[in-house]
Amino acid sequence: MYRRLSVVAAFSFLAALPADAQLCAGTASFSAGRMQAGGQVVSNDDYSSYGVGLSIGKPRGLYYGAQIGNNDYDFLDESGLWLGASGGYQLRPAKQGFQICPVMALGFGLGPDNIGGSDADMSTRQFSAGAIIGIVAHRDGNFQIVPTGGLSVVNQKVTLESSFGSADESDTFMALDLGAGFLINSVWTIRPMLSIPLGGDGRDESLSLGVSYNFGKRATATPARQPARQPARRRG
Repeated sequence: MYRRLSVVAAFSFLAALPADAQLCAGTASFSAGRMQAGGQVVSNDDYSSYGVGLSIGKPRGLYYGAQIGNNDYDFLDESGLWLGASGGYQLRPAKQGFQICPVMALGFGLGPDNIGGSDADMSTRQFSAGAIIGIVAHRDGNFQIVPTGGLSVVNQKVTLESSFGSADESDTFMALDLGAGFLINSVWTIRPMLSIPLGGDGRDESLSLGVSYNFGKRATATPARQPARQPARRRG
C-alpha cells in the first residue's frame, strides 16, 4: 500500500496546481494584468486533486507564484495538503510566432497522517525543472486558442514516519504536459491538460482543467532602446 501511495503522491502533486502563467503555458499574458489568480482540478484512477494559485509577472522576463492544494487518494479515503512555489522566464517571441519559457517549481506535501489508522504519516518534497512552449493557433476577435506543451525533469522524495521509525523513497522521472488554452477577452483562460509521466513505473496519465483570470495594472513590454541621436554639426 505504501509503495502505491508514494507513486500516486509524486505525480498528483506535480499536476495538482496552476503553476504556469504565460502564453507559453497556454494562459493569458501578463500584458493583460500583472497578476493572475487560478484554480485547477485533476483526476485519474487513483486520486482527485484541486488547488488554487496566484502568480505575478511581466509580458517578458521573470514571473513567479505560490500555490496551495489538496489531494484526495480514492483508494485510501485519505487526503493531504500541498504548498508550492514556482517561477519561469518569458523569452522573446520567436520569429515563427511561438513562445518558450524555462520553468522551475518546488513543493512540499503534508499528509496524509495516520494512514489507515497505522500511525504512519507521509510527507513529500518535490522539485521540477523544464521548459514549456505555446503558440497562438487561432484568433477571432476576443477569442484565442493557444496550444501548449512542456517537458520537465521531476525529482521527488516521499517519507513515511511512524513510532517504529521512518523510511523514505526518492525517484527521478520525466513529465510531459500537453493541452490548449482558450482565452476570452485576453484575461480569462480555460485550459484542459493531459499530463503523462515518462520513465516511472506505476504512474498513470492525469487529466486536468484549469481556469484563471488576469487582473491588476496592465503591463507593457519594455521597448527596445533607441540609439542616441548625434548632435548636428555646425557648418563653418
